[in-house]
Amino acid sequence: IGVNAMQNSTVTGNNVAIGFEALKNTNTLGNTSVGCKALTKAILAEANSAFGFLSLENLETGLNNIAVGFFSGQGFKNGNNNTFLGTQSALILENGERNVYVGARNKSSSSNVNNEIVIGSASTSLGINVGKGSNTAKIGNDAITQTHIYGDLYKNDVKMFDYITQAQYDAL
Repeated sequence: IGVNAMQNSTVTGNNVAIGFEALKNTNTLGNTSVGCKALTKAILAEANSAFGFLSLENLETGLNNIAVGFFSGQGFKNGNNNTFLGTQSALILENGERNVYVGARNKSSSSNVNNEIVIGSASTSLGINVGKGSNTAKIGNDAITQTHIYGDLYKNDVKMFDYITQAQYDAL
């Protein structure tokens, strides 16, 4: 549904395309594209979902990626099992596996990164919340003054209190 939606697409099946040029020029299966130019360049892509203006616009190859929001995952080209939630989430990321970006205007640490988690929006309307690299998780931004974590804290499956006393922890 929409002007040029699925135009010039050849091998397709079980796709949903709603919006101007959604899933245009693709050879894909099982994708959902809702928004202007969402999933426009998908060549070998299956089971991806893009919701929002230009979300996953440049994805060429990939499986099981989801993008929700204006420009969400817009520059992402190749990879599997990634989650992009929020306006302009995952800025500059082009290739990667198992990444999670939640929040408006957050950015990967580089154009190629795997298993990076960034939770939190930019601290200002002009700022960007940047990840810390492959195999890292970043929660919050530079404006956060407190982080509250409830329950026991573990590192490598070992309870942190095995290393420090409660008094040492309270003094942190």
